[in-house]
Amino acid sequence: MAKFIQRYSPMPWISLREGKDFPQKEPPGLSPFEEISIGGAFIVARDNEGRGYVWGNNHRGQCGTGDYGYRSKPTIAESLLDKYIVKVAAGYQHSLFLTSEGEVFGTGRAGNYAFGSISLQATTYKACSKKLQQVEVKNIIDISAGQNHTLFLNEDGLVLAVGKNEYGQCGQVSTKKYIVNPIDVFLPEKATMIACGTKHSLVLGESGKLYAFGCKFNGQIDGFRGGIDEEQSSPLVVEIPSDSKILKIYAGFDRSAVLMENGEVWTWGGIDYRYLDGEFFEKMTLLNNLLPKQAKEDVIDVSLGYMHTLVMTSA
Repeated sequence: MAKFIQRYSPMPWISLREGKDFPQKEPPGLSPFEEISIGGAFIVARDNEGRGYVWGNNHRGQCGTGDYGYRSKPTIAESLLDKYIVKVAAGYQHSLFLTSEGEVFGTGRAGNYAFGSISLQATTYKACSKKLQQVEVKNIIDISAGQNHTLFLNEDGLVLAVGKNEYGQCGQVSTKKYIVNPIDVFLPEKATMIACGTKHSLVLGESGKLYAFGCKFNGQIDGFRGGIDEEQSSPLVVEIPSDSKILKIYAGFDRSAVLMENGEVWTWGGIDYRYLDGEFFEKMTLLNNLLPKQAKEDVIDVSLGYMHTLVMTSA
Protein backbone atom coordinates (compact mmCIF):
# COMPACT_ATOMS: atom_id res chain seq x y z
CA MET A 1 0.00 0.00 0.00
CA ALA A 2 2.84 2.38 0.88
CA LYS A 3 4.43 1.80 -2.51
CA PHE A 4 1.09 2.37 -4.26
CA ILE A 5 0.57 5.65 -2.44
CA GLN A 6 4.15 6.71 -3.09
CA ARG A 7 3.94 5.97 -6.80
CA TYR A 8 0.54 7.51 -7.51
CA SER A 9 0.32 10.25 -4.88
CA PRO A 10 0.02 13.85 -6.18
CA MET A 11 2.92 14.56 -3.81
CA PRO A 12 5.45 11.84 -4.85
CA TRP A 13 8.34 13.61 -3.20
CA ILE A 14 7.06 12.53 0.21
CA SER A 15 9.07 9.54 1.33
CA LEU A 16 7.34 6.56 2.91
CA ARG A 17 10.30 4.23 3.18
CA GLU A 18 13.68 4.48 4.89
CA GLY A 19 14.00 8.21 4.34
CA LYS A 20 14.46 7.79 0.57
CA ASP A 21 12.34 9.65 -1.96
CA PHE A 22 10.95 7.48 -4.73
CA PRO A 23 11.91 8.97 -8.11
CA GLN A 24 9.26 10.81 -10.08
CA LYS A 25 8.33 9.63 -13.55
CA GLU A 26 8.58 13.02 -15.20
CA PRO A 27 11.43 15.13 -13.79
CA PRO A 28 11.57 18.77 -14.94
CA GLY A 29 14.56 17.87 -17.09
CA LEU A 30 17.02 15.05 -17.56
CA SER A 31 18.80 14.76 -14.22
CA PRO A 32 22.60 14.41 -14.11
CA PHE A 33 23.76 10.84 -14.51
CA GLU A 34 25.87 9.42 -11.69
CA GLU A 35 26.72 6.13 -13.38
CA ILE A 36 26.68 4.60 -16.86
CA SER A 37 27.48 1.11 -18.14
CA ILE A 38 28.00 0.29 -21.82
CA GLY A 39 26.79 -2.99 -23.28
CA GLY A 40 26.69 -4.29 -26.85
CA ALA A 41 25.50 -1.13 -28.65
CA PHE A 42 23.29 0.02 -25.78
CA ILE A 43 23.76 2.01 -22.56
CA VAL A 44 22.37 1.63 -19.04
CA ALA A 45 22.49 4.60 -16.69
CA ARG A 46 21.43 5.85 -13.25
CA ASP A 47 20.70 9.46 -12.37
CA ASN A 48 21.18 11.30 -9.08
CA GLU A 49 17.51 10.82 -8.20
CA GLY A 50 17.64 7.03 -8.25
CA ARG A 51 16.04 6.53 -11.66
CA GLY A 52 17.28 4.01 -14.21
CA TYR A 53 17.59 4.58 -17.96
CA VAL A 54 18.42 2.49 -21.03
CA TRP A 55 18.88 3.42 -24.68
CA GLY A 56 20.36 2.06 -27.90
CA ASN A 57 19.88 -1.40 -29.41
CA ASN A 58 16.84 -3.22 -28.07
CA HIS A 59 16.52 -6.23 -30.38
CA ARG A 60 16.90 -8.58 -27.40
CA GLY A 61 14.70 -6.56 -25.08
CA GLN A 62 17.67 -5.07 -23.25
CA CYS A 63 15.85 -1.75 -22.82
CA GLY A 64 13.05 -3.46 -20.88
CA THR A 65 10.35 -1.51 -22.69
CA GLY A 66 8.15 -4.47 -23.61
CA ASP A 67 9.12 -4.33 -27.28
CA TYR A 68 12.15 -4.60 -29.55
CA GLY A 69 12.20 -1.03 -30.81
CA TYR A 70 15.47 0.92 -30.92
CA ARG A 71 15.70 3.79 -28.41
CA SER A 72 17.60 6.81 -29.71
CA LYS A 73 17.56 8.69 -26.40
CA PRO A 74 17.62 7.82 -22.67
CA THR A 75 14.44 5.94 -21.83
CA ILE A 76 13.36 5.75 -18.20
CA ALA A 77 12.78 2.33 -16.62
CA GLU A 78 9.16 2.99 -15.74
CA SER A 79 8.54 -0.34 -14.01
CA LEU A 80 11.19 0.57 -11.42
CA LEU A 81 9.89 4.01 -10.49
CA ASP A 82 8.84 2.71 -7.09
CA LYS A 83 12.45 1.63 -6.51
CA TYR A 84 15.57 3.63 -5.75
CA ILE A 85 18.35 2.50 -8.12
CA VAL A 86 21.86 2.48 -6.64
CA LYS A 87 23.80 0.52 -9.28
CA VAL A 88 23.47 -0.45 -12.96
CA ALA A 89 25.32 -2.95 -15.14
CA ALA A 90 25.23 -3.87 -18.82
CA GLY A 91 26.28 -7.19 -20.30
CA TYR A 92 26.52 -7.89 -24.00
CA GLN A 93 22.74 -8.04 -24.43
CA HIS A 94 21.31 -7.82 -20.91
CA SER A 95 20.69 -4.97 -18.46
CA LEU A 96 20.71 -5.04 -14.67
CA PHE A 97 19.49 -2.65 -11.98
CA LEU A 98 20.28 -2.88 -8.26
CA THR A 99 17.89 -1.20 -5.80
CA SER A 100 18.51 0.31 -2.38
CA GLU A 101 16.71 -2.71 -0.87
CA GLY A 102 19.24 -5.17 -2.30
CA GLU A 103 16.97 -6.38 -5.12
CA VAL A 104 18.18 -6.96 -8.67
CA PHE A 105 16.09 -6.59 -11.82
CA GLY A 106 17.19 -7.71 -15.27
CA THR A 107 16.03 -7.73 -18.87
CA GLY A 108 17.35 -8.75 -22.26
CA ARG A 109 18.89 -11.90 -23.65
CA ALA A 110 18.35 -14.70 -21.18
CA GLY A 111 18.57 -17.91 -23.20
CA ASN A 112 22.05 -18.45 -21.78
CA TYR A 113 20.85 -17.65 -18.24
CA ALA A 114 22.97 -14.49 -18.19
CA PHE A 115 20.98 -13.24 -15.19
CA GLY A 116 19.26 -16.43 -14.11
CA SER A 117 16.34 -18.66 -14.97
CA ILE A 118 13.38 -16.38 -15.74
CA SER A 119 10.09 -16.71 -17.56
CA LEU A 120 10.90 -15.90 -21.17
CA GLN A 121 8.48 -13.54 -22.83
CA ALA A 122 9.53 -14.52 -26.33
CA THR A 123 9.30 -18.05 -27.67
CA THR A 124 11.28 -17.16 -30.79
CA TYR A 125 15.00 -17.52 -31.34
CA LYS A 126 15.47 -14.35 -29.33
CA ALA A 127 15.05 -16.26 -26.02
CA CYS A 128 14.85 -13.04 -24.09
CA SER A 129 12.84 -10.96 -21.68
CA LYS A 130 11.29 -7.75 -23.00
CA LYS A 131 10.45 -6.46 -19.53
CA LEU A 132 12.43 -6.09 -16.32
CA GLN A 133 12.11 -9.11 -14.07
CA GLN A 134 13.42 -9.70 -10.56
CA VAL A 135 16.45 -11.92 -10.21
CA GLU A 136 16.38 -14.58 -7.49
CA VAL A 137 18.97 -12.97 -5.21
CA LYS A 138 18.65 -10.99 -1.97
CA ASN A 139 20.60 -8.44 0.06
CA ILE A 140 22.86 -7.56 -2.87
CA ILE A 141 25.23 -4.58 -2.60
CA ASP A 142 27.06 -4.82 -5.93
CA ILE A 143 26.57 -6.25 -9.42
CA SER A 144 28.78 -6.76 -12.47
CA ALA A 145 27.89 -8.14 -15.90
CA GLY A 146 30.06 -10.02 -18.38
CA GLN A 147 29.20 -11.00 -21.91
CA ASN A 148 26.84 -13.80 -20.86
CA HIS A 149 27.33 -14.08 -17.10
CA THR A 150 26.73 -11.98 -13.99
CA LEU A 151 28.32 -11.67 -10.56
CA PHE A 152 26.47 -10.52 -7.44
CA LEU A 153 28.01 -9.46 -4.11
CA ASN A 154 25.77 -9.62 -1.05
CA GLU A 155 25.97 -7.79 2.27
CA ASP A 156 27.68 -10.79 3.92
CA GLY A 157 30.59 -10.69 1.49
CA LEU A 158 29.36 -13.70 -0.47
CA VAL A 159 29.81 -13.77 -4.26
CA LEU A 160 27.18 -15.45 -6.42
CA ALA A 161 27.45 -16.14 -10.15
CA VAL A 162 25.06 -17.14 -12.92
CA GLY A 163 25.11 -17.57 -16.70
CA LYS A 164 27.44 -19.04 -19.27
CA ASN A 165 30.35 -20.91 -17.71
CA GLU A 166 32.27 -22.52 -20.58
CA TYR A 167 35.58 -21.20 -19.21
CA GLY A 168 34.69 -21.33 -15.53
CA GLN A 169 33.79 -17.62 -15.38
CA CYS A 170 31.08 -18.45 -12.85
CA GLY A 171 33.66 -20.09 -10.58
CA GLN A 172 32.37 -23.61 -11.29
CA VAL A 173 33.94 -26.50 -13.21
CA SER A 174 33.75 -25.74 -16.92
CA THR A 175 31.86 -28.95 -17.68
CA LYS A 176 28.87 -27.03 -16.34
CA LYS A 177 28.38 -24.95 -19.48
CA TYR A 178 25.55 -22.96 -17.94
CA ILE A 179 24.73 -21.99 -14.36
CA VAL A 180 20.97 -21.69 -14.42
CA ASN A 181 20.41 -19.99 -11.06
CA PRO A 182 22.79 -17.82 -9.00
CA ILE A 183 25.23 -20.05 -7.13
CA ASP A 184 27.88 -19.38 -4.48
CA VAL A 185 31.46 -18.93 -5.67
CA PHE A 186 33.79 -20.67 -3.23
CA LEU A 187 36.32 -18.21 -1.85
CA PRO A 188 38.52 -18.61 1.24
CA GLU A 189 37.40 -15.22 2.57
CA LYS A 190 34.69 -12.58 2.27
CA ALA A 191 34.69 -10.38 -0.82
CA THR A 192 34.56 -6.59 -1.03
CA MET A 193 34.58 -5.94 -4.78
CA ILE A 194 33.67 -7.73 -8.04
CA ALA A 195 34.31 -7.13 -11.75
CA CYS A 196 33.38 -9.04 -14.91
CA GLY A 197 35.23 -9.13 -18.20
CA THR A 198 33.81 -10.74 -21.31
CA LYS A 199 34.51 -14.29 -20.15
CA HIS A 200 36.43 -13.86 -16.90
CA SER A 201 35.79 -12.57 -13.38
CA LEU A 202 37.77 -10.73 -10.69
CA VAL A 203 37.01 -10.63 -6.96
CA LEU A 204 38.80 -8.63 -4.28
CA GLY A 205 38.91 -10.30 -0.86
CA GLU A 206 38.71 -8.45 2.45
CA SER A 207 42.37 -9.33 3.08
CA GLY A 208 43.34 -7.40 -0.02
CA LYS A 209 44.01 -10.51 -2.13
CA LEU A 210 42.83 -10.54 -5.74
CA TYR A 211 41.13 -13.64 -7.14
CA ALA A 212 40.46 -14.39 -10.82
CA PHE A 213 38.66 -17.14 -12.71
CA GLY A 214 37.40 -17.79 -16.23
CA CYS A 215 39.03 -17.61 -19.65
CA LYS A 216 42.81 -17.21 -19.47
CA PHE A 217 43.78 -17.60 -23.11
CA ASN A 218 44.63 -13.92 -23.56
CA GLY A 219 46.41 -13.44 -20.26
CA GLN A 220 43.43 -11.84 -18.54
CA ILE A 221 43.65 -14.02 -15.42
CA ASP A 222 47.20 -13.51 -14.19
CA GLY A 223 49.12 -11.99 -17.07
CA PHE A 224 50.43 -15.32 -18.34
CA ARG A 225 49.85 -15.76 -22.05
CA GLY A 226 50.46 -19.13 -23.65
CA GLY A 227 50.22 -22.78 -22.70
CA ILE A 228 47.37 -25.11 -23.60
CA ASP A 229 44.95 -24.25 -20.80
CA GLU A 230 42.21 -21.80 -21.72
CA GLU A 231 40.17 -22.01 -18.51
CA GLN A 232 40.48 -21.31 -14.80
CA SER A 233 37.42 -22.78 -13.10
CA SER A 234 38.39 -22.04 -9.49
CA PRO A 235 39.44 -18.66 -8.07
CA LEU A 236 43.18 -18.16 -8.52
CA VAL A 237 45.14 -15.72 -6.34
CA VAL A 238 46.69 -13.09 -8.60
CA GLU A 239 50.03 -11.69 -7.50
CA ILE A 240 50.41 -7.96 -8.16
CA PRO A 241 54.06 -6.78 -8.34
CA SER A 242 53.52 -3.90 -5.91
CA ASP A 243 53.86 -3.27 -2.19
CA SER A 244 50.77 -1.06 -2.16
CA LYS A 245 47.19 -2.09 -1.41
CA ILE A 246 44.58 -2.61 -4.13
CA LEU A 247 42.06 0.24 -4.19
CA LYS A 248 39.91 -0.70 -7.21
CA ILE A 249 39.66 -3.61 -9.64
CA TYR A 250 38.67 -3.54 -13.31
CA ALA A 251 37.78 -6.16 -15.93
CA GLY A 252 36.79 -5.37 -19.49
CA PHE A 253 36.70 -7.53 -22.58
CA ASP A 254 39.78 -9.81 -22.32
CA ARG A 255 41.70 -7.46 -20.05
CA SER A 256 42.17 -6.75 -16.34
CA ALA A 257 43.58 -3.93 -14.23
CA VAL A 258 43.95 -2.72 -10.66
CA LEU A 259 44.40 0.73 -9.15
CA MET A 260 46.63 0.77 -6.09
CA GLU A 261 46.44 3.14 -3.12
CA ASN A 262 49.74 4.73 -4.16
CA GLY A 263 48.32 5.59 -7.59
CA GLU A 264 49.93 2.74 -9.49
CA VAL A 265 47.87 1.15 -12.27
CA TRP A 266 48.76 -2.41 -13.21
CA THR A 267 47.11 -3.88 -16.28
CA TRP A 268 47.34 -7.17 -18.15
CA GLY A 269 45.73 -9.23 -20.89
CA GLY A 270 44.12 -8.44 -24.23
CA ILE A 271 43.82 -10.10 -27.61
CA ASP A 272 47.04 -9.90 -29.63
CA TYR A 273 46.05 -7.60 -32.48
CA ARG A 274 49.43 -6.06 -33.12
CA TYR A 275 48.74 -6.01 -36.85
CA LEU A 276 45.87 -3.62 -36.06
CA ASP A 277 48.05 -1.61 -33.70
CA GLY A 278 45.82 -2.77 -30.85
CA GLU A 279 46.79 -2.36 -27.23
CA PHE A 280 47.51 -5.54 -25.27
CA PHE A 281 49.94 -6.57 -22.55
CA GLU A 282 51.92 -9.80 -22.60
CA LYS A 283 52.51 -9.52 -18.86
CA MET A 284 51.55 -7.26 -15.99
CA THR A 285 52.49 -3.72 -16.98
CA LEU A 286 52.78 -0.58 -14.84
CA LEU A 287 50.67 1.82 -16.86
CA ASN A 288 52.03 4.88 -15.02
CA ASN A 289 55.27 4.51 -16.96
CA LEU A 290 53.32 5.24 -20.14
CA LEU A 291 51.62 8.36 -18.75
CA PRO A 292 52.91 11.95 -18.83
CA LYS A 293 55.25 12.62 -15.91
CA GLN A 294 52.85 14.97 -14.10
CA ALA A 295 50.07 12.35 -14.08
CA LYS A 296 51.99 9.31 -12.87
CA GLU A 297 50.78 9.52 -9.29
CA ASP A 298 47.41 11.25 -9.81
CA VAL A 299 45.31 8.43 -11.27
CA ILE A 300 41.82 8.17 -9.76
CA ASP A 301 40.01 5.88 -12.20
CA VAL A 302 40.54 3.53 -15.15
CA SER A 303 38.40 2.15 -17.98
CA LEU A 304 39.33 -0.80 -20.18
CA GLY A 305 38.29 -0.84 -23.82
CA TYR A 306 38.65 -3.59 -26.40
CA MET A 307 42.04 -2.36 -27.58
CA HIS A 308 42.59 0.81 -25.58
CA THR A 309 42.68 2.17 -22.03
CA LEU A 310 41.33 5.40 -20.56
CA VAL A 311 42.87 6.87 -17.42
CA MET A 312 41.33 9.67 -15.33
CA THR A 313 43.62 11.82 -13.22
CA SER A 314 42.89 14.27 -10.44
CA ALA A 315 44.49 17.14 -12.31
